Amino acid sequence: MVSNYIITVDLRCQQGLRCLDGLPMDIGNTVGRVVFDHKFLAHPAQTAYTDWNESGRDNAPNGSLMRTTPIGVICMRKSEEETFEEAIKMGAVTHADPRCSVSVAIVPALVRALCRGEIASVCETDAVVERGWGYVLKAHPELSLSRAEFEKHAYAESLEGLTLCDFGMGYVYKCLGSALWCLRQVQTGKETFQSAMVKLIMFGGDADTNGAVAGALMGAFCGYTDLPEEWKCGMRNEEWYRGKISALCVVAGLVEGSYNAQQDTDTEPDGGRGFLTKNEMKRRKKQMMQKAL
Repeated sequence: MVSNYIITVDLRCQQGLRCLDGLPMDIGNTVGRVVFDHKFLAHPAQTAYTDWNESGRDNAPNGSLMRTTPIGVICMRKSEEETFEEAIKMGAVTHADPRCSVSVAIVPALVRALCRGEIASVCETDAVVERGWGYVLKAHPELSLSRAEFEKHAYAESLEGLTLCDFGMGYVYKCLGSALWCLRQVQTGKETFQSAMVKLIMFGGDADTNGAVAGALMGAFCGYTDLPEEWKCGMRNEEWYRGKISALCVVAGLVEGSYNAQQDTDTEPDGGRGFLTKNEMKRRKKQMMQKAL
């Protein structure tokens, strides 16, 4: 799984999502430095570690957390510990900081448990959070983590306390903490999926990433039928997404059905559209910027 994933990450950064003709936009600084390093494809985790080490060992952005939430669905038929480890491996491809490791262990495990119907209360959510923390400390004793820093964010009582809109808005613990806050609010009936999401987005900061992770947790808890109708029906490429979700459920063994990967050109490296040349990429990006301005 990891080897194919590495190639996919590289292609997304180089070419974008070709099957939907999407350009490689909004690539984070950490992901960009790591993926565009000439050693990435051969040694991704080591390249990520070297970048983190040379950056002062204090760089913990949220990119890997947003990217690994689907691991919770992919690992639904696996154990919680297998989910922890699979997510950590996926995250380590680009993010080496231990705070990223513990965050990517927790969120996919929560997605898995929520989808399996194993979690209904805040206490049960907190138990998974603690097992994720404990697993990382036990399985990876070489990682150094501050418990106080973790608790400050993972158990934040308000979004205000997370200071989401500041210079450090891309900090992984801010993303983790805001997602957990949203989930707990929905679990206790204080907020709905929509109201919690709107509040989170209105706090600004790295709102798209925060919303993606919070949406994964709240969505896994609420279920598709309880999502706002106007958000479901108004989504771009809705039919395409539905097809991919159905295919994933079949491949993951969650539902009966068949899926022929050879007939799905979307999964080809070029998305069935061919690769863009450097000149084509420059022209397309220029057109996008002109349209935005």
